[in-house]
Amino acid sequence: ILVWNNIRTVILITIHALIQLWYGTAVKTYKIHSNNPMPYYTYIVECSDKTYYCGYTNDLDLRINEHNLSKTGAKYTKSRRPVKLVYSEGMSSKNDAMKREVEIKGFTRKQKELLISTINRT
Repeated sequence: ILVWNNIRTVILITIHALIQLWYGTAVKTYKIHSNNPMPYYTYIVECSDKTYYCGYTNDLDLRINEHNLSKTGAKYTKSRRPVKLVYSEGMSSKNDAMKREVEIKGFTRKQKELLISTINRT
């Protein structure tokens, strides 16, 4: 398992470097640790066309990279790359993360911007 974690870290660092070289921009991601008490996340990414996409995951690093690089990213974000993580909140269960995703998807753009600004004040 330790070897796999080291390989995964090297792959993620390489992917980040490739994104930065290709798009000429820094990609902000967060490292998820297996002992995290909040194993699920609801997140918002800002797409290259300035629209927002909301989703949930149990691995932010992997999911943001999927949105930017792979075929497993959301259909909506594939034509709007690169995306950048602008908001995330930890949840204790998958069900809670899914419920919060639905709630945020019902927000207006202004409500999403207000939510995003609450974490960018510090």
